[in-house]
Amino acid sequence: MNALSDFKAIEQTFPFEPCTVRAPLRIGLVQLSTDYTLETDWHPLVGGEIELYSTRMYASGTVTVSELTGMKQRIANAAAMVAPDWELDVMAFGCTSASMLIGDETIQDLLTHFRPGVPATNLAGELLRTASARSSKGCRDDTVHHRG
Repeated sequence: MNALSDFKAIEQTFPFEPCTVRAPLRIGLVQLSTDYTLETDWHPLVGGEIELYSTRMYASGTVTVSELTGMKQRIANAAAMVAPDWELDVMAFGCTSASMLIGDETIQDLLTHFRPGVPATNLAGELLRTASARSSKGCRDDTVHHRG
């Protein structure tokens, strides 16, 4: 009994046609290989009208400045693997700590290296923009901080 010949005996070919229905928004997400919750967290947030495509990028799980800044070398290639050849509306990076250290503009450039013209974002950059906008409007943070 040969497994390959057994497989070929039952092998069938099915036609493939790509889906032509497009959601109003397609998001490409690069997340860390050690992040087990981001996709699950995002799905309820984006809802059924948004398509979320993601890939994982190697991360050792060690959280040091060196490890986080070293991710810079892997972001562009990881981003290229998110739904290749599909049109995406925005690219996102899922590591806030690395984003803070590498820098918002650099993260955006790396995410779109193989997709020029596609907007890119990351949580760290959005938090900084929001804080800046609130500050410029004279808003203040009235959050009560408790010490344990």
